[in-house]
Amino acid sequence: MALFEWWYEMPWWVRYGLALALILLSTFILLAGRLWIWGWVVGFIMLALAGRSQGEKKGYRRS
Repeated sequence: MALFEWWYEMPWWVRYGLALALILLSTFILLAGRLWIWGWVVGFIMLALAGRSQGEKKGYRRS
């Protein structure tokens, strides 16, 4: 569970940026002639978990 705690401790904009960067990197690798499906899989899972929590939407921050 430490991975999820690490992920949710980051600001929401960093979480979105990392997920989109991984998806973009996978796309560039595909355009270079290789197929790296795990980049898209992990990237889209990270993107699904990147949204702000209900507490963050209300302005609360974990301490």
